[in-house]
Amino acid sequence: MKSQTSHFESRLPILEYILQWIRFLHVRPYITRGATIADLGCGYNAYLLRKLQPNIKSGVGIDVAVLPKTLGSKIRLQVGRADRPLSLPALTFNVVTALAVIEHVEDPNMLLCEAFRILKPDGFLLLTVPAPIAKPFLELLAFRFGVLSASRVAEHKRYFSRNDLAAHLVEAGFHRSNCRIKQVSFGLNLVAVCQK
Repeated sequence: MKSQTSHFESRLPILEYILQWIRFLHVRPYITRGATIADLGCGYNAYLLRKLQPNIKSGVGIDVAVLPKTLGSKIRLQVGRADRPLSLPALTFNVVTALAVIEHVEDPNMLLCEAFRILKPDGFLLLTVPAPIAKPFLELLAFRFGVLSASRVAEHKRYFSRNDLAAHLVEAGFHRSNCRIKQVSFGLNLVAVCQK
């Protein structure tokens, strides 16, 4: 994440907010009541953690910039990069999320290895990534029509096929048989659900 600003730190085109809500809907069913969650690349306003706050035990959000105010007793936000070693203890979280994050980072394997490290046994990694077919569509929406953040789309370092994503997950320590990767949003995105 080269950028020194977080997603949603400033006002963005409306489609960004709709896509954020859709990503939330894809992962919400996998987050159980009382879970402990680490949201890597949580965005400035920690949308996912705020939405889940009534039902979770606790949550930590990490991004290059975060809200400076407290979001309640259950949520802690910290400044950091999702693709660097995290200052979080191993085997701590029931769920680790990285929604629309790994396509932005320099080292996706570091992010996935850290997610694996901080997950409890039987914990879940939930992530979303754009598929290769999304690239021209996202660029058209961002650069031509301005309904997506042009700077965020320009920051995409890679797009992931199912096989690419599976290879990264296996390299990080997840067993392929414990990972479900499905195409969503007309095949433009992938959602991965991996159990440690």
